[in-house]
Amino acid sequence: MNITIMIMLLTAVALFGITVFIKYRRKQKYIRKKGQEGEEAVAQILFGLPDRKYIVFHDVMLHRENRTSQIDHVVISRYGIFVIETKNYSGYIRGKDKWEEWIQFAGRKKYFFRNPVRQNYGHIKALQELLDFPDKVFYSIIVFPDTTRLNVRSRKAVIPMSRLRRYIRFRWWRRLSKKKREEAAEQLRLHNDLSRAARKEHVREVKKIK
Repeated sequence: MNITIMIMLLTAVALFGITVFIKYRRKQKYIRKKGQEGEEAVAQILFGLPDRKYIVFHDVMLHRENRTSQIDHVVISRYGIFVIETKNYSGYIRGKDKWEEWIQFAGRKKYFFRNPVRQNYGHIKALQELLDFPDKVFYSIIVFPDTTRLNVRSRKAVIPMSRLRRYIRFRWWRRLSKKKREEAAEQLRLHNDLSRAARKEHVREVKKIK
C-alpha cells in the first residue's frame, strides 16, 4: 500500500477516534450537569421541611464491603427514613419494578437507564447495614421533573417533584423515637465519605455496572 494512503487512513482513524471521545466527554458532562440540577431542585424542596421534625442529608456516600452507595437525599424523621433518588430525565418514561432497565423516550430517540427502584433498594440496604433498622422504617422515593410523563408500574413511590414534600409530610405513623433519630443522624455524619476520591471510585463502579 502506498505510504501516503496509509498515512491518510491512519489520520482519518485517529480523527474519528478523537471525535467520538470528545462527543462522549460532552455527553457525560451534560448528564452530570442535569443530575446536579435535579438534585439541587429537590434539595430546595426538602429545605421547606420543618427542622424540628426532619433531618435532611444530601449526597451521602457510604461504603459497603467492596463497593459504595451514593444516595441523593436522606430524610430522617419520627415517621421513618425517606431515601430519595432523583432522576432529572425529560420526555416520556416507561418502567416496571421487575425490569432491569427503564426506557426514556425523548422525541424520536429512545434511551435505556438503570431501574431506579432497584438502584434505591441498594441504597436502602446500605442504610440498613449501617443503622440496623427494619424494612418498615424506610420509604423509597423516586423523583422526576414535573414535566416528565410517567408510565410506571411500581409498588414504590415514583412521583413528580411537586408531590415530594406532600408525600413526606403525609406519613403519620411514628416509627422512630427521638433517640433513634439522633443516633441515625450521628451515624450518617460519621460514615458519610465526603472525599473526592470516594466519588471517583463510585463513578468507576457505576460504569462497570453499565
